[in-house]
Amino acid sequence: MLTNGIGVDLWTAPFDHLEHFVRWLYTITLLYFIQCAMVKVLLILFFLRIFPRRRTVQLLWGTIAFIVIWTISFFIPGSFPCLPLADYWTAWDKAKPTKCLNIYAVIWVHATICIVVDIWMLSIPLYEVFHLQMTLTKKFSVALMFFVGTFVTIVSILRLRSLIAFGGTSNVT
Repeated sequence: MLTNGIGVDLWTAPFDHLEHFVRWLYTITLLYFIQCAMVKVLLILFFLRIFPRRRTVQLLWGTIAFIVIWTISFFIPGSFPCLPLADYWTAWDKAKPTKCLNIYAVIWVHATICIVVDIWMLSIPLYEVFHLQMTLTKKFSVALMFFVGTFVTIVSILRLRSLIAFGGTSNVT
């Protein structure tokens, strides 16, 4: 990607490099949707092993179901951002009219839901920890370990801000 677009001015790059860049960007976007879901599902599967309460297990399985549906609902439009798909590789030049989704809007909504799911996933173990039969000091110590997850959420919020700024530019590289 570096040699075909990132860091290179869009308007000075050779057209074949831009098409190659857009193909890689397309692939990476789809892989990101899958990777984001897989990390969340794996973390929830870990929670299922350490929080056996029936209600919590139901919430966790419900969260997995939501994540799977959410991922599919973003993977499908992400897979076909333009009809026909080949128009996506050259949509940047605006030379011919294309029927394309606003892929930035798809990515923004995905990132927003990702942040909400992160907060939800953080709240479940924290709730469980504070209902354990431990001293308050131990509860806070364990909760502190889960609060490390807030770093990921903060990074996601910062990423969303940069994605919004990125969507307003005419130079995608």
